[in-house]
Amino acid sequence: MQGPVVRTFDVRTPGTGTAARALSGGNLQKFVLGREILQEPEIIVVNQPTWGVDAAAAAFIRQALLDRAAKGAAVVVISQDIDEIMEIADRFAALNEGRLSEPVPVAGLTLERIGLMPEILPRYRSTYYLHIFGGGYSAGYYSYIWAQVLDADAFQAFKETSLFDSEAAARFRKFILERSGTDEAMKLYKEFRGAEPKVDALLKRKGLD
Repeated sequence: MQGPVVRTFDVRTPGTGTAARALSGGNLQKFVLGREILQEPEIIVVNQPTWGVDAAAAAFIRQALLDRAAKGAAVVVISQDIDEIMEIADRFAALNEGRLSEPVPVAGLTLERIGLMPEILPRYRSTYYLHIFGGGYSAGYYSYIWAQVLDADAFQAFKETSLFDSEAAARFRKFILERSGTDEAMKLYKEFRGAEPKVDALLKRKGLD
C-alpha cells in the first residue's frame, strides 16, 4: 500500500504493508480514489465517489476532484447524490432509461428541471438507499438487523420471567458465552431460548408491534 495515499487521504490501516483487499469498504474507497488522484491524471471518471465514507472524507474527496479540475483535468462524476453533483459540477446531464440528456449548466438548475419532486428533500429519495442493496453491502446490513433481532429476543427471555432469573442467566452463560463458536450458532441459541428467535421483541422495541 502506498504511503502518500494513506497519509493524504487518511486511510485507516494497521500499516502500509496491509493489502488493500483487507481494508473496510470506506477505507478501500478512499485508497482507490487517492491512488488515482495522486497520479494527477488528465481525465478522471468516478462513479459514486463518496459512497461508504464519512462526511469528512467525502468533503476531502470532493475537494480533491475540484482541485484536479482547477488544474485543467477533465472530471466526470457519476452520482445519485444530487447535492454532491450541485456542489462539485459545473454542468449536469441526467441518465434515464439508457438515454443521456443534453448537458446543462448547474448554475440556476432546479429540481423541477431535473425531474425531481421539490417537496421531498434529496436525502430522503430512494436513490440514497441503493448502496444498501448493491456491492455486497446488503449482506452486512442484514447482519446488523439480525443482530438486533437476537439481542431483543434474548433480552425478552429475561423479561418473560425476571431480569434476575438465575436459570435463564445460567443458560445464557452456558450456551451463548461459553460455547459460542463450538457448535452451529442457531442450535446453541435454541438450547438457550428453547426456540428459534422471533422478530416480535425487536418490532415492539421499535414501536412497530
